[in-house]
Amino acid sequence: MDSMFFQCRYSVSPGEFASHYHDACEILFITSGESTVKVNDNVYRAVPGSMIFINNFEEHSISDMSSDYSHYCVLFSVRMANRYINDARLISVFKSKLPKSRHMILVADPGKVGEIVSIFQTLCAEHRNEEEYSLEMTALLLKQILIIMYRIMPGFFCGSFTETQMNLRLAQMYIDEHYQEDISISDLAGISFLSSFYFSHSFKDMTGYSPKQYLLMSRLSKAKELLLTTDLPVNMICVQCGFQDVNNMIRLFKREFKLTPNQYRKQMHDGGNDHEYAIKKKSGE
Repeated sequence: MDSMFFQCRYSVSPGEFASHYHDACEILFITSGESTVKVNDNVYRAVPGSMIFINNFEEHSISDMSSDYSHYCVLFSVRMANRYINDARLISVFKSKLPKSRHMILVADPGKVGEIVSIFQTLCAEHRNEEEYSLEMTALLLKQILIIMYRIMPGFFCGSFTETQMNLRLAQMYIDEHYQEDISISDLAGISFLSSFYFSHSFKDMTGYSPKQYLLMSRLSKAKELLLTTDLPVNMICVQCGFQDVNNMIRLFKREFKLTPNQYRKQMHDGGNDHEYAIKKKSGE
């Protein structure tokens, strides 16, 4: 997946999506009908006006769709969010979410629903536009959606960021950009201008993950993407994701996902995960 990856599409009665994953953040907005959306172990009954936020660590599925079901789906890379949205409070809905936090906001006001649908329509049209500054324009439209959702439910997002939290965000962004490199806690603490002890505790308070867990999940997320979208052998994926030892990577992957990398690849391929391959094809990978 390209580091500035972005995709927007509107789907009508798309069929069920088995549990799947992207190394990208995702927004779903349901425009008609109903469905059941599962994000990790959290299950939501989505109705018109439901907006669901999914981060790049979370597996998810869509099932039990009514015959009149339709939704907008936006996918974008973490790097795009960091560089083009670049607003800690807005991005917090993806990057500062605790593992068991909520994922769904219901927009009840018909006027707001219409406003959001109009933005999604423009967003999808701009996504197909190959003119200059198209990526910047899509980011502005995406930011507009996030601002509207913040105004509707500010408690769903993090509040004002302190100077320390902003410095912690710098460390988080550094991991997002450099997870394939050798990164130490002391390096990250230095970026945040904190002691290693205070940094580790503060980072977990903000993100829900310890720095080591966040780095590990970033590497494993990239490994899952490469397993699904390439034919690279596991030992090459290991190197590209920043792991020093392939056996250690396999052990950590199995501990987290209950499958070895090759078992995961086979299961997803055998399952005919059309959603994954549609994304792969449209993103030009």
